[in-house]
Order: sequence, then C-alpha cells, then structure tokens
Amino acid sequence: MVPCTVKPILRLIILLLVTLKSIAEPLFDVSKLNVQRTIKHPIIAAFLLDPEQANLLVREFSENGGRFIATYAMVDENHFDSQAIGVITVNPEVIFVDTGTVTNGTVESLILFEREQAWRVDPLTGKREHLIDFHSLYQQPVIDELPSLDLVRDINGDGLEDIMIPDFDGYWVYLQRSKGKFDDGKLIRVPAIMDLTWQDYPWYRHAKPYYADVNIDGLQDLLFWDKDRLQVYYQQQNRVFASHPVAYQPMVDFQNEGLTGLSIKLGGRDDQSNITEKSLFRFADLNSDGLADIITLSVHSKGVLNKKSTYEIYMGELDTSGQLTFAKTPTSVIESDGIQFQMKEIDFNEDGRTDFVVSSVEIGLGKILAALITGSISQDLQFYQMGEAGYASKPNVVWEIKTTFSLSTGDVFYPTVLIIDINGDKLVDLLVQDGDSALKIYLGNASSRLFNRTSLRFDIPMPDDPDLVEVADLNKDGKDDIILRYDAGEDWLQKTVHVLISR
Repeated sequence: MVPCTVKPILRLIILLLVTLKSIAEPLFDVSKLNVQRTIKHPIIAAFLLDPEQANLLVREFSENGGRFIATYAMVDENHFDSQAIGVITVNPEVIFVDTGTVTNGTVESLILFEREQAWRVDPLTGKREHLIDFHSLYQQPVIDELPSLDLVRDINGDGLEDIMIPDFDGYWVYLQRSKGKFDDGKLIRVPAIMDLTWQDYPWYRHAKPYYADVNIDGLQDLLFWDKDRLQVYYQQQNRVFASHPVAYQPMVDFQNEGLTGLSIKLGGRDDQSNITEKSLFRFADLNSDGLADIITLSVHSKGVLNKKSTYEIYMGELDTSGQLTFAKTPTSVIESDGIQFQMKEIDFNEDGRTDFVVSSVEIGLGKILAALITGSISQDLQFYQMGEAGYASKPNVVWEIKTTFSLSTGDVFYPTVLIIDINGDKLVDLLVQDGDSALKIYLGNASSRLFNRTSLRFDIPMPDDPDLVEVADLNKDGKDDIILRYDAGEDWLQKTVHVLISR
C-alpha cells in the first residue's frame, strides 16, 4: 500500500513523464516533395483517388511557357511519396482549375475550365470528359499562370456540389441534379460591376454572392448587393432559384458591401476627416440556431492617419409572423484602435459557435515614427470567443505579432501565424513562425487564456511569406496538417514542398 504522503509525489512524477514524452515525440511527420519546375500557385489538396487520403496537385511552369499539373499521393497515413505519380500537360486553352465531387462516386475530380467549356480530367493520364458548356467573365488564359477559382460548391444545400460561374450578365448556375448529372444551367441576372483605372481603362468584377435562408422555409437563398440594395433570389421547393429577384431590406443600416465598397468610397475623397462608411461584411449563422446573422464593417476616419474600424454583429431573430428579422442596434460590437484589416471565423473549441480572430494595426504619426526607428510594426491578434450573450466588448486574449522591414532593401518579413488544431483535441492551437527555420507551437487549452503560456518548437525551413503556407486535414484524422512551399532561398528549396502531417 502506498503511503498517502507519497501519492502526490507519484502523481507529479507521472505528469512530468507524460509531459517529457509529448515533448520528445515529434509533432509532425515530414514528407518532402521533389518538384521539377517552378511553382507559382498554392498547392491544391483533393481526394482524387482515395476518399480517406488526399492527393496534392502542384501546378508547375517551364521556362518555355509550358503548364503542368503533378499529382502526389500518400504512401501511408502519415507520409507522401517524394515523386509525383502522374504529370499532365495543361492545354493552352485552359483558363483556371478547380476540384469537386462531380461524379457518382465518393472521390473528387480535377476540373479544367476553358473559355466556354469545363472538363473533368484524369490527373494521371490527362484523359478528359466533357462536363458543362457555359459563358464566362473570363475570356482568355493569363500568360504563365494557372489560377484556381472556387466555383464548385453546394449552392442549394442538397448535398450535391454545383457549379456557379460569373459572366458579364450575372452568374450561370449549374445544379447537380443527381450524382454526376448537371442541368442545362440558369442565368442569375446580376451584371458584373465595371470600374475605371486611373488611366480610364475599364475593369470588371463580379458581384459577390451571399447565402441565407431569408424566408425561413428551410432552403438557402441567394442574395446580391445591387447598386444600393440587397436583392434575393429565393430557392424554390424544386431546389431551383427564382428567375427574378425580390428587394430585401433588413433593419440593419449600411451603405456599401464588402471591403471593396469601403475602399472605393473612402479612396475617392480628398478630405478624409469626419467620414464614417458602413458596409455589409457577410451573412453567417454564428450561433448555430438555424438563423442567418449579419456582420457589418464600418470605418470612421478623422484624417488620413487617424482611422478606426468596427465590426458589428446583428443576430437573426424570428418576428411574430415567423419571418427573419434583425434589430436596429447590434448585439455585439468588436472595436479596436487603428484599422482591423482581417477577421477570421474559427470555432475555438467546437461548441458550434463561431469565434473571431481580428487582426488590427494602429496607424498614426507617432506609430510611423516609432516603426522607422525600430524597423518593426506591431500587429495585434485579438481573440473573441462567443458566450451566451454574444461577444464581449474586449477580446478574451490579445497576441502581439511583430512585422519587421528594411528601409534599405524594402524587404518586409511578416511571420506565418496559424490557428489550427494539430492534436485533434477539439481546441485550436497557435503556431507562430520563429525566424526562417522553426515554428513555435502554443497548444490550446480550455482556460480563458485559450493557449498554453510555454511553447513547443518544431524545426522546419519556413517560407518568407504566409501566403506560401496551406492548411488541410490530409488523412481525415481530425488533425490539421500543413503544406509549405518556397519562393526564395537556394534553388533546391524553391523546388521543394514540405508536408507536415500532424501525429
């Protein structure tokens, strides 16, 4: 029998051993992909051959203008083969690519889009099968590029992925009526928005679609901002969207939509003092009650170097007649000094509620002078966790990130910051780049601080741009994995992709 005085000591020893074991074990299994040509675009992860193990699609470019897609496969649950299992040449007519489930099987497909046709393509042989004919805003390929556009998605909520393609007259919507079978397409008339450059050259951008069940019939509707109002295309019982829109005016007041609308309004004014512009940011069901909520973004400017931005959240409610409504005043307000330039929606603990991470930078003459002296700018990551009453006025946690720059070279170093779950405990972890050769990892916990105070270190060559980092669950084990590519450094590194599979 163990004496009572010894038990606490044994518990402490066991806890210490468990901690040391977790620190000693590698956090990731690393695979190195050998790439033959230049990489310009993010790596695409898709389950093309196996519904449980992802393939990685690397878009490669040769010096003579050739475009290729190399496919890499996993050799076991935690590693990728270093060599591509197939490489196909991309036709000159192809404008962009996407992936999605468009067959009667359980795997995804590689889809190549030309000017008026989309093809399902075998990633190993290049054999192609006609998918749909369409009209598009995109008229010709960009030289030495092969962008990926998110056009394949479930638009009407029936569990089948559809295709939605922007055109000058609106959107062509192709609904997948049964697995692998699409309808003939329908034009949703929301004309592309034209603007002029400073040299009076016209350019076009498509209207942004929003999704919400506006009339509470259990079907997701399509909304667009048209000049100065919202237009809703109701989804009908046959899962097809109405041909004609209905004006929709929630009680929430805003004058524009999206960051682009704010930029155009503010950028077009010579006098930047005492201006407030408010824009629709997005529709989302933030608290999983089945009702759409509205997020707005406003900017109050007292001058060129004195601006403050605010996110306001309006929770959807049912009125006495059972229709969706919103209060005139926001349920929660997220505000900080300076400009909040990015909001990420993340469920910190998988409780079904959407939490926010907001990035902000203070701008002002004093801040600019301090940055010139120190060669660095502080950026705040503010973590807001939804509670029973919504979001608190102050963040639960604030994490400071340093961005450094060189006035002599013009180089700017912004560290990669990832908020993901790498150990499958349903709590997000914080990963922060440490120089050019490591990640610092602050594991998540259930406290009000959200993350452990002490970090773990994982050594790996890091890219110099966060845009070179992708995250995906590559083996469907409930843990996020990381894909790293490089555009600087030695030649071998620029033709390398590192894949970090969480253990």
